[in-house]
Amino acid sequence: MAQRFAPEEQVCIETTTETPESVATQGKYQFVHGHVGFAYSYHFTPALSVLTLLREPVERAVSKFYFLKSLADADLQLVAQRHQLPGMLNAKRLELKQFLEQEPDAANQVLSNSQTRYLCGESAPYLNTGNIDNTQLENAKKNLCSCRFVGLTERFGESVDLLCFALNWLPMRSTARMLVAKSRPAISELDRETADAITQRNFFDLQLYDFACELFEQRWQEALSQILDGPARNQIKHNQSSLRSTADRELSDSFSFDRPIPGKGWYTQEQWSGIPSAWMGPANESSLELFYGKAEPLELRIRVPCTVTEGTLDSLEVFLNESCLELEKEICNPGWLLKAQVPMTVLGQCAGRLRLVFRVSETVRPCDLCPDNQDDRYLGILVSKVEFVQSRELNYLPLTAPTTC
Repeated sequence: MAQRFAPEEQVCIETTTETPESVATQGKYQFVHGHVGFAYSYHFTPALSVLTLLREPVERAVSKFYFLKSLADADLQLVAQRHQLPGMLNAKRLELKQFLEQEPDAANQVLSNSQTRYLCGESAPYLNTGNIDNTQLENAKKNLCSCRFVGLTERFGESVDLLCFALNWLPMRSTARMLVAKSRPAISELDRETADAITQRNFFDLQLYDFACELFEQRWQEALSQILDGPARNQIKHNQSSLRSTADRELSDSFSFDRPIPGKGWYTQEQWSGIPSAWMGPANESSLELFYGKAEPLELRIRVPCTVTEGTLDSLEVFLNESCLELEKEICNPGWLLKAQVPMTVLGQCAGRLRLVFRVSETVRPCDLCPDNQDDRYLGILVSKVEFVQSRELNYLPLTAPTTC
């Protein structure tokens, strides 16, 4: 998500020093994110498009405890200060069962019905150590229904697809799982007394999660129906989405890397000989989601200022809307110009929405090739610009031979 917005257009609630009122009234933020209660959205007029992801409550509670246990002392101290619960510090020395018994306030706040607390609309849910009731549960369900997107950790792949559908983005090929706990027991490995205690503490969260599963399935089936309906889906105009990224708002025949990158698999932009560019990596596949509104024969041009090795460039495959393109390579200054004819059948598949995928055989670390090079990133090719031109406009001449890094 963060790659789709310029740095100045986004703010993390947990790290900013700005008040909610300041964030809401400045009008410059397009993406506001963090672990925060639903009530945060009340500060915004017009209302935000709220996106949220729920997790099976017992799994979430166990994962949360072992996450706290894994934190460095200084980080855990900061978390305890934010929650105003010094008892959270004892997560380091106590086992889960002991923590539930000896630190009831901390356990109540972070391991008990947390998702209901955050979604019911009350302020400062991270400070609430009280019990949850049916009124708060019903409020949480109501607020959940108002969210533009509701996902489930247990159906993460489908959730990503549904998110793309809800925001009128092209689907992502794959999404890496991050921050996965490595040293926590499975629920089946907990003793019965501890598992029962966690279950009882999440009585309302379990009901909310069941409701979220039903809501997710309903929206998932509705999305499938619209997709299978074909023409109805293609009638959705690019500018109808009320939540659009900076890159999506650029309806042009070219994309350069002086803007937020609308895709995956790229390092942060950098200047290469004064040209804004971005490296593929660390994986061997990167993507861009673009928009081109004209129906005419086109040629795709990709400017590559540099590559780690020429073998990497030789292995490059480029796909447009799942169709592999035949590339021609010309030397230009700096680097190379790659060209490919784009069939009209490819352009007509997604009503102007184009998914461009770059794939190399492998990514390489420059430090492994040159002892004096300190760059230890896994890199593919460096790209500075992607553009579409009418086929009759071709007129490029080879220039001086480029170099690899």
